[in-house]
Amino acid sequence: MKVIHDKYKAFALFSIFLSTSLLAQTESSFQVQPASLEIKSGGNADISVDVFVPEDKHLYVKKVSALSFNIPTEFSTKTKGFSVIIKEAPSSEKKGEDYILPGKGSTKAGTYVLTVFETGGRNASKLATNVALEIKTQWCITASEKCLEPKTIKKNISITVSGDKQASPGVKSRSVGGGVQWISSLNTAKSNAANSKQNIFAIVTAPEWCGYCQHLETEVFAKDSVIKTLNSKFIPLQVLDTSGDLNKFKFEGYPTMFIMDSKGKFILSDFAGSDEKSFLAAIKKYESSATTDNNSPLPSTINIEASSFSYVIKQKVSFQRNADGSWTQSSGSEASKLTEIRRDENFIIVRNDKDSQTYALPAKGKKAYILKNSQWELLDTE
Repeated sequence: MKVIHDKYKAFALFSIFLSTSLLAQTESSFQVQPASLEIKSGGNADISVDVFVPEDKHLYVKKVSALSFNIPTEFSTKTKGFSVIIKEAPSSEKKGEDYILPGKGSTKAGTYVLTVFETGGRNASKLATNVALEIKTQWCITASEKCLEPKTIKKNISITVSGDKQASPGVKSRSVGGGVQWISSLNTAKSNAANSKQNIFAIVTAPEWCGYCQHLETEVFAKDSVIKTLNSKFIPLQVLDTSGDLNKFKFEGYPTMFIMDSKGKFILSDFAGSDEKSFLAAIKKYESSATTDNNSPLPSTINIEASSFSYVIKQKVSFQRNADGSWTQSSGSEASKLTEIRRDENFIIVRNDKDSQTYALPAKGKKAYILKNSQWELLDTE
């Protein structure tokens, strides 16, 4: 009997371990409050998301730099006519190239505050809409740094549009007084882009009644760095909800942002960028200075400069950013295509499509890195 008892005891312990492992990164790890909301058309409301993480694990709150390959917890929704952003992240600890939220077992590890926007301008209705909140997260074992597979968890929020949209006269597009010099005509934007050989940044927006549009006006387009970039590196196009050009864009809600090439072809649609830093990172690879010489060649590969997107390392390998935002790696007579993975204000992470080698090229300064055995190694640059 003792042997049988020991076997059952061992099985019970194994079952407890297994169940704990299976419960990791489940819906119960994220508790949303409240579960139902009333929002005016074009308005917004806040929700809180309490996070519960096992004591031996942590999740990632945000990256310190682009050198991190870990996945910070992100929130989004694919429900038409709604958007969500992080208003306030929980207190976190710096660990390597990331900020982490350490687990506290059954005690709440921290709380995210999210802002949910109604972006479709729909009419008031007593009928609630089931909005799917998607939470992309990755937990890691703190002691070993081994991580679980990234997972997307879905939580449902019941939202009722309680009032029709209302104009907010105090919040309008900033197009004067040193702000973004918006063009209001698509044909004019295409003409200017053809002459300057620059891409068009376009936004479909309704800043008089759309809360998310107003958020972008104050938190993105009013920032000096954004104003300078859009005015000098792009042809900025603003398409209002009253514009005759509205039907030339495919979108599901306000605001929606696009990048178009100098010929008016869409090359990026409906991308995120709800704050100054994330917005500039999202558009960085598509920016270029104006030129009126239609026959001028692309710049040749030169040494690293803060204003250049061309890099040379002493191993006689060069990296060249092309006019369309793609990358080419050259070594002697051989050339390979590279895919840009991500970037921040300091580094541009690219991967060779042929051999999968990953590099961190400097957006500032002259330090470049190569990824070997999951570790970044410094490359000497000329």
